[in-house]
Amino acid sequence: MRFKILRDFNLAMLAKQAWRFHTSPNSLISRCFKEKYYPHTDILQASTGPNPSYARRSIYNAIWIIQKGTCWRIGSGQNVKIWEDHWIPYHNNFKVITIDRGDSNMRLVKDLMNPDGQGWNSEVLEGNFLHIDSSAITQIPIIESTNMDALMWMFEPNGCYTVKSGYKAIQIWKARSQTTARTSNENNSV
Repeated sequence: MRFKILRDFNLAMLAKQAWRFHTSPNSLISRCFKEKYYPHTDILQASTGPNPSYARRSIYNAIWIIQKGTCWRIGSGQNVKIWEDHWIPYHNNFKVITIDRGDSNMRLVKDLMNPDGQGWNSEVLEGNFLHIDSSAITQIPIIESTNMDALMWMFEPNGCYTVKSGYKAIQIWKARSQTTARTSNENNSV
């Protein structure tokens, strides 16, 4: 039997609680935590704040897992920021590569859609993004522009976070960072 790395498993379980707070904001525990620790924002954007409880600090230390492993599923595009948020599946850590020039009024993903919300505005995409970005964006299906945008966990086919997939994601990220560090050390020693 293979033993799990206990710290990583604990982080994966704490991330599950953060996922529940985000996806079930009307549950009693979610409402209590929100009222006390982050009344004006969402748990994924909240800071620890002054004098956090042990539980709040523990959950806060696991939020990075949800932030790193999720991507927005586009509905209306009204809640997703083009330049800051993770919203392009399987592309450059879910973000655009194109640099924001700051000279346009495009801030939200809805600004990239046709006015009727039934597809992507190809003129806007081609005029403002690198080809690799515009190609990746046009591959994103807009299922129903009246639906709200929602986070999806990219390590599960159904888009819902599980402790098992969270633990596996942590192991993948650790292996990648160790490989990157090894490669960097080898390049520096040459």
